[in-house]
Amino acid sequence: MVLLTFESKQNPFEINFANNPIKLNNKNEIALTGGSLWYSWQNISSDFLNNKLKYFDGTNWIELTIPDGIYDETELNNYLEEYFQKYDDCPIVFDVNSATNRFMIIINDSTYKVDLSVGKLYALLGFNPKIYDERVNYGSRIANITNDIDRILIHCSVVSGSYKNNQKSDIIYTFSPNISPGGMINIEPFQPKYLPLERTDSIFNMKISLTDQLNNIINFNGENITLEFFIK
Repeated sequence: MVLLTFESKQNPFEINFANNPIKLNNKNEIALTGGSLWYSWQNISSDFLNNKLKYFDGTNWIELTIPDGIYDETELNNYLEEYFQKYDDCPIVFDVNSATNRFMIIINDSTYKVDLSVGKLYALLGFNPKIYDERVNYGSRIANITNDIDRILIHCSVVSGSYKNNQKSDIIYTFSPNISPGGMINIEPFQPKYLPLERTDSIFNMKISLTDQLNNIINFNGENITLEFFIK
């Protein structure tokens, strides 16, 4: 029986046991038994080309750059209030219709317009890429505010007996975040699922990666990742 605790600020990361390999027998299994990480991946970023918002102030078209970060309608409004220095009557306000789960753009100044044809912010918020000038403008579809990160998949290179759809995989554990952005996620499997190991002699190295449900690597922006595995 072996307990393995890994910490990293990188994703993916690799652990090398070449100088002290983990000895195995034909019946060893491995499970993820615990861990912690931060809900620190961003949904608005220059990397995603969705950090631009263009608006017309009655005289000029102006393009503003939203700082990279984790945003919902509240955080977007906080940024716009600071930007316009108007905390009671901001000319552009975001809201969400909870019944339809669609974003709204509320334009409080009739001279203003919002152009969502610049960049990909429209896709995150569920709008079409066009100019909006109504008092209340509704998104045409449900917002993708998580930017497609709806489930986290933890991959471990020594795992066998795991499948994603009909393809063999190295996934050892999956979960959906259940806390607000910015908080710490504690991983505490109630009943760890033990899977056979790919090797039966020794483990010389392990590669760990965390992806979304589409197998895209998640950027945790340098925050610490702690994972605990148990081999029995």
